[in-house]
Amino acid sequence: MLSMKIDFTTLKNSIQIISVDSKNLKVLSQLVKISRIVACSYLNNIRPSLHYLYQQQGITTTDLSYDCIAEIFSRDENDSFYRIEKFCKSLNDSLEKVSEIDIFLAWKSFLIKVVDAQLARLYSQSDPTGTKILRNIRDVVRESDYFIMEKTMSGNMLVPKNVNPLYHLPSIPIEKFESEYFTTTFDRKSSFNEQIAIVYNILTGQSEYRRTILLLDISKIFKHRFFSDSIPNNSNNESSYNVRSLTNLEIEEFESRVLSTLKEKIFLQYFAKGKFNKAQAEGVYFAVRDIVNDWCLNGECEETFYNYLARYIAINEALYSNTYKAKLEYLTKLAREEFISLIDSEI
Repeated sequence: MLSMKIDFTTLKNSIQIISVDSKNLKVLSQLVKISRIVACSYLNNIRPSLHYLYQQQGITTTDLSYDCIAEIFSRDENDSFYRIEKFCKSLNDSLEKVSEIDIFLAWKSFLIKVVDAQLARLYSQSDPTGTKILRNIRDVVRESDYFIMEKTMSGNMLVPKNVNPLYHLPSIPIEKFESEYFTTTFDRKSSFNEQIAIVYNILTGQSEYRRTILLLDISKIFKHRFFSDSIPNNSNNESSYNVRSLTNLEIEEFESRVLSTLKEKIFLQYFAKGKFNKAQAEGVYFAVRDIVNDWCLNGECEETFYNYLARYIAINEALYSNTYKAKLEYLTKLAREEFISLIDSEI
């Protein structure tokens, strides 16, 4: 149905024009309209379980879709749509050579990533306890013998290991699952792994419904029974993240995306505005890159920020404190927040 509402030729032409002429208001209006249709369709048909998030904020599906579109159409110092330019560069071939249907699919995927990131931020703001529960469950599941996690359009899905998931059957009604779960007797102090084992036994012990369940649904159920007031947290603090819970491919992907954001920030905010010369901007980027790389490899920094920067720029303590210290601390804080946002966007 969505494809019937969208003229693929108009979409491709609009992206081509806007990528080189960001002030063409007529074409811009066309591209915004198409993007809104895609975003609204995704929110209404794929992510209805998260409607309560923006209803709590007093906004509609359309409001949220426009928030996401505003992010995509944000401009840089040169008044260009830098995110759209990055989208064009991410294609396997030049924009002119990519088919119209492939452009649509790529644009749709691009929009969905932005929407999911926005939903993750809303979820974290509206339910910080639920967010921490979700992270803990995800960390445990990835190391457990009970489930694998599959990404679906509806969110992360728990699929039992070494058991037929019965995909041909309808999903288990949440009310039925909750009834089974809440009548199970166990210690309120039991670990997340023990709770996951109970979920596994309930799902695999029946054959009337599909043996899968959304990670988000499990986090809500766990919170309902045990964690209304407090929550055991696998992390040291609310703003930390556990890269050990990610696969190597996910770590590489997240690291690449975080570094891309940091490079853009450094060169737009510091180099373009004359706060750093080119050598200084590159040195700061290389230092932050090494810091992020050590996080991903070891979960922590191996040296002080001063030592990371001293690899690339000739500095002393006074110069570091006066010129670089605050900026490095800001950039590393931004990197951590980006990692959290990327991890949370998997909900």
